[in-house]
Amino acid sequence: MHDLSFFRSNLDSIAQRLATRGYQLDVEEFRALDAERRAALTDAEQLKAQRNAKSQDIAKLRKAGQDAGELQQETRAMGERISALDEKAKNVDETFRDLMAGVPNIPHESVPVGSSEKDNVEVRRWGQPRQF
Repeated sequence: MHDLSFFRSNLDSIAQRLATRGYQLDVEEFRALDAERRAALTDAEQLKAQRNAKSQDIAKLRKAGQDAGELQQETRAMGERISALDEKAKNVDETFRDLMAGVPNIPHESVPVGSSEKDNVEVRRWGQPRQF
C-alpha cells in the first residue's frame, strides 16, 4: 500500500504520473474520503477526551458523597455517540483502503509515457535477440 502522508502532500503530481500510465486517479474522491475519515476520527477522539474528563468529575463527586447520576447519563450518551463515530470511521476507512489498494505503483520520471510496450525507448542492446 502507498504511504498515505506522501499521497496527501503530492496528490496532484501523483495523479499526473499515473495518467502517463493510463490510470485516472479520482482526486476529488480521495480528498473527500480522506477529509471524512479524518473528521470522524477527530470527532471520536474529542468525545473520548470529554468522556474521560466527565468520568473524572463523576469520581470526584462520588468521593465527595454527591449525586453523579446526571453526569453518568451524559457519559453513557457520549459512549453511544463515540460508538457510532467509530463505526462510521471504520466504514470510511475500509472504503478509503479499497480506493488506495486499487491505485497502481507510481512510475518513475524516467519511464517513457505510453500505453503499451511499443512506446518504450530502446536504450541499449546486448547480444542478438533469439529467433523462434
